[in-house]
Amino acid sequence: MSQQKRKIEISEWRKRMDAVNVSKDEINSLILNYLVVEGYQNAACAFFRESEITKPDIAGIADRMKVREAVQRGNIRQAITLVNDLNPQILDANEHLLLRLKIQEMVEIIKQGNVHDAVVYAQHNLATHPLADTQSVHELEEAMSLLIFKDVSKLPADHPLAVLIHPKMRLKMASELNSAILASQGMDPDPKLNSIIKVMMSMQKKLGEKVDFPKIEDLAGVCGGDDFFKI
Repeated sequence: MSQQKRKIEISEWRKRMDAVNVSKDEINSLILNYLVVEGYQNAACAFFRESEITKPDIAGIADRMKVREAVQRGNIRQAITLVNDLNPQILDANEHLLLRLKIQEMVEIIKQGNVHDAVVYAQHNLATHPLADTQSVHELEEAMSLLIFKDVSKLPADHPLAVLIHPKMRLKMASELNSAILASQGMDPDPKLNSIIKVMMSMQKKLGEKVDFPKIEDLAGVCGGDDFFKI
């Protein structure tokens, strides 16, 4: 017979959380590390001035920010050029990332309604690109499927291919490219905050096997209200 789980109410859980001593400087350091690693130069400098903590190493952040901004504008060709100017070996050593960037560039052309130009681009830039694994083949075939639509902007939000034209795809590519640049410079490509969240979610899952307690399920929630926790 299974043992009934103990239940911890929100009020008790909040008291336990409030009892954990985390200094303001520690929290500020995590936030600043995130901004620096992700390449948000202006935000990092502004936060540093306000928080009065140790000045971060922002070497190279301006170059990474230019790359990120180019990708987020949909100008993939400029982003590739900027990365090659920084270090040509970054993309030479990562064929899969380069393939994904080329696929994204083709998608951007399709989004502009230039199907013919997209086909020409694919013939010159994707047809000859080495496909090292089944994942690469799948990603390319999936993107090529967009060519059958006259206007991809009219794709329903729940269509399997809609994710390829969503603005979030640019953000994802920008983040992956930023991580590759950091790794090439011998820096940790992942913000410390991301690692902490991964550990937290793992421990939360293990604790949930024994205890019913208010779980953090909406990481986008920042208001701290009761809706942030779910039992």
